[in-house]
Amino acid sequence: MLLQNLLLFFILVTLLTYTFIPWEYKKGKFSKPSLKIILYWWLMFAALSAIIIFIIGSIIFT
Repeated sequence: MLLQNLLLFFILVTLLTYTFIPWEYKKGKFSKPSLKIILYWWLMFAALSAIIIFIIGSIIFT
């Protein structure tokens, strides 16, 4: 169950990251930002999602 929950968490964070990441506009095209920016946004959404899941879990299970 732990592995399944971790994989679902990583999928959630990845979908959030690619949904809300700011794309760059270059020469009439939108392109993905650098790997450093993608990693920063992924870590930010991982922390934010973990906090929100922890708060919701503590409200439900107490």
